[in-house]
Amino acid sequence: MRSTFRSPLTAGLARCCALVALAVVSVAAQARSADVAPEARQMLKAPTDFLASQQRFTADTRNTPEIVLKSGQKIEFNSTAR
Repeated sequence: MRSTFRSPLTAGLARCCALVALAVVSVAAQARSADVAPEARQMLKAPTDFLASQQRFTADTRNTPEIVLKSGQKIEFNSTAR
């Protein structure tokens, strides 16, 4: 069974990207105040600089949440998103 859930997964992906960006900004702010080597700062900043330079990008995901019923039966819900 293969289904596509665009809205919830897209919203989840957007939240993940926002959290990663927030984490990078936080790390960068701490790096400035802790006198971290410029090379280390550049290594932390390079991935976000690359994404920022792109006009667009896509992410493909495959998700398989599993629910275990009280009877012990396992049910999987497979979905993909782009």
